Amino acid sequence: MNIQNETKSILYVPNVTFNAAECWDMKDYSTHHEGPKYMMPLKAGEARRFLYKFNKKENLPIRNEKCPLGKLEFGWSSEMGEKGTLTTGMIEATVSKRGPLNVRVIKVEPEKPTLETPFKIKLLLKNTTKEEVDIELTCLPPKMFPILIVGRTKQHFGIIKPEEEKEITLKMISLKTGIYMFGNGMILTNRNKP
Repeated sequence: MNIQNETKSILYVPNVTFNAAECWDMKDYSTHHEGPKYMMPLKAGEARRFLYKFNKKENLPIRNEKCPLGKLEFGWSSEMGEKGTLTTGMIEATVSKRGPLNVRVIKVEPEKPTLETPFKIKLLLKNTTKEEVDIELTCLPPKMFPILIVGRTKQHFGIIKPEEEKEITLKMISLKTGIYMFGNGMILTNRNKP
């Protein structure tokens, strides 16, 4: 989640709290909740990124493919001392229906990749259908940026039988520091279905 200063002046954001809905155990992975960086001013147009991981602790209350995540609360103050607070309504996530292939990241080597140095991502693919699937990966580099694949942009991983799993390893490289969503610009297709 990003919080961006849309004003023309500097803002200080001393506290950001995400209160998760009761059905979640939430862990905050944001790197600037403490220490000197946390009190650094948010300049005009600048954004600060917050990262949360949600693990369900009970069955999720899903209605119309929506699931409650929680409420966000934060306060800010300007250089002149003016203060404000915001509490959002319930933030919801869209729950997508699972496709025929379940994909899970199981390992990243090294655990903390460095800029412009190749690293490996090990994925576990599970065929959730009653038919064999013949898996091919197509990568679209402009949509993947700043994380790119090293090697061919089209790779064939072979057949996965019904309800079986297969591990694959991809070699990647990061061209920009930060936290990015993995999978953008990557398309898995079943060669058995045109």
